[in-house]
Amino acid sequence: RVQLEGSVGTVRETEPDQIKVGMRNGFDETKDEETPGAHKGRQKRFVENTSRSLRRIHITSDLEDSLTKLGLPSSISRFLKDLIEPVGDGECAFQSLEDVQSELRQFDDDPKVLLGYDETTDQCALDFGEEVIGRTSELTCLLEAAAQIEFSGPDPSFPNSLVLIGGNAGTGKSYLVESVSGTLVDNGWIFVNCKFDRLVQLQPLSTIASAFENFLQQIAEVISEGRDMGDILASIQNNLSASGIVVLSDLLPSLRTLYPAVFASIVEDDDSIISSEDEASSSGNISRENSQETATSLSCLASGDNIMDSAGTLQNRLHYLFRRLVHAISKPEHPLFLWVDDLQWIDESGIQLLASLLTESDHLSHIDENFSSILVVGSFRENEIDETHILSAYFKRFGSAASVGVRNIHLDAITKLNANVFVSKALRQPYRQIKALTDVVYAKTVGNPLYMKLFLKSLVDEKLLRFSLIEKRWLWEIDSIKAAPIDDNVAKLLTRKLRRLPEVSQKVLKIASCFGMTVD
Repeated sequence: RVQLEGSVGTVRETEPDQIKVGMRNGFDETKDEETPGAHKGRQKRFVENTSRSLRRIHITSDLEDSLTKLGLPSSISRFLKDLIEPVGDGECAFQSLEDVQSELRQFDDDPKVLLGYDETTDQCALDFGEEVIGRTSELTCLLEAAAQIEFSGPDPSFPNSLVLIGGNAGTGKSYLVESVSGTLVDNGWIFVNCKFDRLVQLQPLSTIASAFENFLQQIAEVISEGRDMGDILASIQNNLSASGIVVLSDLLPSLRTLYPAVFASIVEDDDSIISSEDEASSSGNISRENSQETATSLSCLASGDNIMDSAGTLQNRLHYLFRRLVHAISKPEHPLFLWVDDLQWIDESGIQLLASLLTESDHLSHIDENFSSILVVGSFRENEIDETHILSAYFKRFGSAASVGVRNIHLDAITKLNANVFVSKALRQPYRQIKALTDVVYAKTVGNPLYMKLFLKSLVDEKLLRFSLIEKRWLWEIDSIKAAPIDDNVAKLLTRKLRRLPEVSQKVLKIASCFGMTVD
């Protein structure tokens, strides 16, 4: 605890920590100070230790580049560099062992984040993928409704299922349904979808009818490829009868292609009737006006019309025929999934038909061993539905109907934690490295998934977010992104994006928009 100072022999106290530090540096300070000229040895050792420290700094500075040159993914190279020498932005540095474990788990769970740069993909495009982020409970609700239908068995008394998905624009209602539909189709479900348009309302029932028309067109295409669809064609004909097929053919033109014999028989009946009329007219027994009425009546009766609704109205009959059509399509081995999008713009004839499909069962006279209930999913914008809207009364009716099992799903903005996952997957970079960017994106978009996607794309378009082929990762200036403007709704965001297109393309889109949601 004491040491000599110089050659005089005076004594001073020494703290234990001072001795320990000297020993850790590779020399004993007491020994050097006991000998005259010890400063030369200390200077030599100082130069050696400084050289080693400089070499270490040089190695760690080049570590990321060196590991990348060896073939390691840039994510692993940067991970190791940040572990050995955590420099740079403090927000990107590891704060704890839990941060390290979390990043390793992400590498294990998501190969895209682990591999980062991939020459086989377009690195200059954001990768949003197909995964639905932050909607686990909502996905579970949809799948449970489908499972209830799938495993209910052939029991007409079992209720149909209605899932109502509400939320503001951009919260991912359509994306949620589409993610489930793919899984169900792979399991044998028949997926039929229709979308109502705010501006384009053609004729009553046309929107829902067009959805079933698309399905029938798919059957016709499959048959043209040489595949056998005899079972479903026979089921439709048995449930509708020839006259029902003729009546629905105005709304479903593909029925004429699928059942040419039915319409050929009607033509033959008309020809025979006209021939009889000519003979009768020559003898003066029938007028031309009466002959036309007779031809119309016989053309329907000749095909065996036995499904006329008791009320006799056209609307009731069409509802009845659609229920029979759904009954013919939906079977235990391939149940029917009917998705009605943008319900807030549904017309009165459409909601009446939908209610008929869900709540009425007079088309079922007995237990059919091939019967299956249907799953109807309706998505709508909650902010456009109030007490005066036509849907409000029908929602209450569905909720009290014994023949319908109703489930409600509400979609709101995703959490900041899920937003970090969203941005991480889009940029293929670990959560730790993009947290500051996520904070800015979340603050500007309020966690709306569609807003987030469009805002990130706009950053790429404006060169505020760019992919570096040298560093093989996305780069950005956080201050520039903080200053970037964002529109307060999706329409303005999309409008700004459309205005970047060439003028010719804009003119084409203006013309195409006049035809509605889709244009052939």
